[in-house]
Amino acid sequence: MIARHKPFEVDAPRLKQNIGDLPTLKKKLRALISNLSSDLTEGSQLKREQMTYDKQYKIMQFGIEESKLELLEQESTIKMEKLRAEASQEHLNIEKTRLKFKVDLLHQRVQLLKEGVSQDDIDSALPIVND
Repeated sequence: MIARHKPFEVDAPRLKQNIGDLPTLKKKLRALISNLSSDLTEGSQLKREQMTYDKQYKIMQFGIEESKLELLEQESTIKMEKLRAEASQEHLNIEKTRLKFKVDLLHQRVQLLKEGVSQDDIDSALPIVND
């Protein structure tokens, strides 16, 4: 059995309507293309703005990191100065104690002289050591 194909029928009124819609379709296509182009331009602009904001953010971040480093350097400098001052204070305290000892020794020597003890006895009992 041979299959028969139906003849191809053209619906003339519908074809004329579709052809008549062609200028409208072209306008819609142009509008669609224009909208896509506008959207792409807007997207590109947004991308550029985002890149600018990202760059500014990174610059600000770098500035903050730089400030942190400067503060750490200042902190270490201050700590070193504090340690030097503490060491100097300790040295002065030792020197003060040493001088106080010498003054006390000299007072004792003077007191012994006033009490009539001989200079030789005082020198042997309380010798003065020169630094």
